[in-house]
Amino acid sequence: MEYKKSKIKTLIIAISIVGLAILLWLYGFTVVSIQQVEELKLSEKFDPKAFVDGIWESKLIPTIKEKAVDLSLVLGKIKPDDSGFTSIDNLIPITNNYGLITVGEAHVYMVKGQGKVVDVNTKTSIGTLEL
Repeated sequence: MEYKKSKIKTLIIAISIVGLAILLWLYGFTVVSIQQVEELKLSEKFDPKAFVDGIWESKLIPTIKEKAVDLSLVLGKIKPDDSGFTSIDNLIPITNNYGLITVGEAHVYMVKGQGKVVDVNTKTSIGTLEL
């Protein structure tokens, strides 16, 4: 009797393994040659202008209008010391209220305001705009 139970148990395990192997073979992965992947990458051209045109009016402008805060509000919250600096500990609550802190711990704000452009410097990759 014990031998029969052991055989049935072994048979059930074997059938389960075969069934699992069949499922993995059919649905577990897709084999694609490297050549197919390279051809696919070459056929997909990224057009940055088309990408921006596709989101400018529908996503970007509405987000800025909805979430940007006045630059004067953010700057008014920053209290520099006598040397003109402030500590990171003083900036964290301001950033949490009006911006976000990135993984690299940069403090980023989406701001709005009005001004007159005095100078544009495009000589470096950073580029600056003087108001």
